[in-house]
Amino acid sequence: MNDEANVDGLLDRLAQLCGIQPDYTDVWSKRREVSAATKRTLLATMDIPVDDARQAGASLAELESRSWRRVLPPVQVTREPEPLQIALNLPASRTPETLTWCLVTEVGNPHEGKIEPAALDVIARKIIDGNEYWRCTFNLPCKPQIGYHRFTLNADKTSGSMVLIVAPTICYQAPVLKEGRRAWGLSAQLYALKSK
Repeated sequence: MNDEANVDGLLDRLAQLCGIQPDYTDVWSKRREVSAATKRTLLATMDIPVDDARQAGASLAELESRSWRRVLPPVQVTREPEPLQIALNLPASRTPETLTWCLVTEVGNPHEGKIEPAALDVIARKIIDGNEYWRCTFNLPCKPQIGYHRFTLNADKTSGSMVLIVAPTICYQAPVLKEGRRAWGLSAQLYALKSK
């Protein structure tokens, strides 16, 4: 495999990790692939160096290990009727610690409890710099309403915080559409709009 193909493969994996879509459908219903140059530019704006295969490989390794070092992801989105499971990452050496959790709902109502990490289901394990990390799942005993909430974990040497978004299963529908009737309106894809 040549260096160019290797860099493209690394760019694809980095783009996926950073939420950059590999393709999109334009206003004329034509599928468009995102170019390597565009991925490079977007990754550079995120301060992710990708000038060559070595840099791209180091950036990929750092991003993959960073997600394991974070106790909680920055954001978790779940749909309303789904059971609320939270994934957390812990160094294996810290699993005997009892964690306290707190969920503060969008309207300010707090819910609190304790987690015994050693009793959680371990769904994955990874060694980073000689330390073992566990990815575990925790079933949240309360069911917050649709909205944006703040979830935090704390222990002596472990802490983390994230936004927990509970989304509805479907978006708002105008009553006319619910009744099966037709309506008229404008829509435009932002990338298709042009101006001077």
